[in-house]
Amino acid sequence: MIQLKAFQIFSTFNKDEFTSFGKFIISPYFNNSKELIKLYKLIKPYHPEFNDAKLAFEKIYKKLYPDKKFNEGTVRNLFSGLGSMAEKFLAYINYENSFDYGYNIIAESSARYLDKEFQKNYKKYFEINKEQADPFLVKNLNQYFLESVMCNYTQNRNGNFNRDARNSIYDALFAFFLTQFLSEQSCQLNVTDWYESKESYNIVGSFFKFTDVKALIEIMEKNNSPYYEDVKLFYYISVTAQNKSGSFNENFEKAYELFKVKVGKMTKNAQLRMYVLMINIINMNIKAGDINLSKIKFTLGKEMIDKGIVLDDQGKMAAEMFSSIIHNAIVAGEINWAKEFLENKIDFLDDETAAKANMGNYYKAKLLSCDKKYLESNEVLLNISKDHNTFKADSKILRLINYYELGYIEAGFSHAEAFKQLLIRNDEANIGRKELSSNFLKFYLSLLRMKAGADSDISFVKKELEECKFVKSKTWLIEKFAEWTNLRN
Repeated sequence: MIQLKAFQIFSTFNKDEFTSFGKFIISPYFNNSKELIKLYKLIKPYHPEFNDAKLAFEKIYKKLYPDKKFNEGTVRNLFSGLGSMAEKFLAYINYENSFDYGYNIIAESSARYLDKEFQKNYKKYFEINKEQADPFLVKNLNQYFLESVMCNYTQNRNGNFNRDARNSIYDALFAFFLTQFLSEQSCQLNVTDWYESKESYNIVGSFFKFTDVKALIEIMEKNNSPYYEDVKLFYYISVTAQNKSGSFNENFEKAYELFKVKVGKMTKNAQLRMYVLMINIINMNIKAGDINLSKIKFTLGKEMIDKGIVLDDQGKMAAEMFSSIIHNAIVAGEINWAKEFLENKIDFLDDETAAKANMGNYYKAKLLSCDKKYLESNEVLLNISKDHNTFKADSKILRLINYYELGYIEAGFSHAEAFKQLLIRNDEANIGRKELSSNFLKFYLSLLRMKAGADSDISFVKKELEECKFVKSKTWLIEKFAEWTNLRN
């Protein structure tokens, strides 16, 4: 594709959008250049790749100006103008379906004293916002704007200042603000926090440090604020994510029950964000072997699949989402479901062919290992590209697990040493991922030495493993140490 702004934007348009752009550009309200219309018609047959030799500047110029001498600057200026039109089209593409479109009709009707139109459209867009807007992103903010324009309309018409109406306006604004901050507070708990990264300034953290949020929410509940139910969900999600009281299970149960009531009433994008947020909160607090939370994670992933909310507009699924869902199913012991998911959904991956093949091979090997088919699992692992970093560590750990289960002690020691040297040489920025693998190796080698006949006290190592936060395949390691403990007892 020729590297022009116009082509880069057009390549993102589907067929209908590119056709709609044609209608957009012939409108004299938006465009008064006949040359741009001609240029659009010339390039239209080559959408979306735009890599045909007929798109060379000389050929385009000859089509547009058959009797003139070639001037590259003229063609470049035309494409620059077409690119600017494409940007303008992006701004308008969904405008008629947006809240801003309806709000501007309402605001202009009020300003021009078109009272009948104002009342009709206010009712229309009030209901649209109530029924269709994302409840935890823009709904309450939209409500703030709607009530503000109605308050101003009423005051301008009869001169009354309604204190209750003004309070309702800012109740909506506060609900929007608080849900956003509660959501952000929950999302700020990520992997970097596990490694006690240096605290840096952020306004969200400062707000919660100096504000009694619980008291504010209790006031909303006491005064029957219509926004209390919206805020309550995010409050309990935030409290659960922070887990400062040590009552994770109790708070998570409240958050999960509220989530199940609310999530079905959200838009597709809001549902996806909420599901991912709930899964991330579990990931930050789950302990190895916690079947209950593992089952909930699996259920959340399955619901996302059943609802189709993990697919984008092109019907594709992000690789990270695919990996998370099948991994959670395996951890929860839902092996048959994971097998069906891998077989039926792998083609939904929005990824290049090599990455898709590597992911498919890794999880096929993982599932074979779960079925105790360790030799077959190792054979499939050979199909994973050695240059693909995503599954480099995971595939090596799975191979080591298979060697242990097969009783291949020498192979286990040999590959463990090679993996150790790889980790030492690896300069990857994310030290946390390296620590996960290094800790696995430490505990794995202890197991392997015992399998080789070494007589050692494993109680200390087992306790260290149970307390270790950052280790790959922790559940498997704990199971193996438990087997040795039972044997010695």
